Amino acid sequence: MRSDDAKSPRTTGVSPYLAGQYATYITFTLREWQRGYRKNNPDQMAVVAKKLSAQEIAAVAAYYQQSGSPREAGRGATERANEGVS
Repeated sequence: MRSDDAKSPRTTGVSPYLAGQYATYITFTLREWQRGYRKNNPDQMAVVAKKLSAQEIAAVAAYYQQSGSPREAGRGATERANEGVS
């Protein structure tokens, strides 16, 4: 999952920023690597993805989804707490 991956909406320049990414996208992408459908970085991502079980993929995907987006990470606790207060 490198920055040249057209399906990745957020990147840090070298690798996509996965925090806050939807678990379904991460799961789909890792399965694509396992099956050999993705080829833009086969010497790294394919090797890693092929070693993961379905349970490990689900855990990785859930972790990154709950990690929060880059935008969320840059906001202060007070700003987040005040959201929805009218």
